Amino acid sequence: MLKIVENLQKTYISLDARVRDLYDRFSYFFATITASMNQLRVFAGVSFQEFIGNLMSKYFEEAKILPKGARLKRTIIEGHEIDYFWDNPLIVGEATSFVDSVDKLDKFIKKIELVRKKYGKEPIKFFLGLTVRKNIRKTLKEIAEKEGIEIFLGRDVEA
Repeated sequence: MLKIVENLQKTYISLDARVRDLYDRFSYFFATITASMNQLRVFAGVSFQEFIGNLMSKYFEEAKILPKGARLKRTIIEGHEIDYFWDNPLIVGEATSFVDSVDKLDKFIKKIELVRKKYGKEPIKFFLGLTVRKNIRKTLKEIAEKEGIEIFLGRDVEA
């Protein structure tokens, strides 16, 4: 019986590692596609913020989190601008074209805390960076995982 439990534990660890790897690949792929599409949006005359708002609204609609036709909106809470917001279900998001420091994610976490305080519940959280300094990618992912933030990071640039 102990041998069976040990084998199950090894299998679980292996599957967990595979799922994490797939999630990392999906996140990178999503951000890379977003970056590529971002270049096309210039021809359509759409702002970066509007483009990401439409993309993430559709993403949450397809995941059956947002109602059909709903669009994430910009709002201000206690003087702080929230890039992407929906109140039911509670969604908070931020996107930036370049993540040059961990401070950008830290500022977003402070905004999440304001939303949490105002609404008294835990929001769905996402952070998207089209390009990121290579030397902070790992730290960003660790902080995001700890905070329960779905993070999408595109291509790396040297520090």
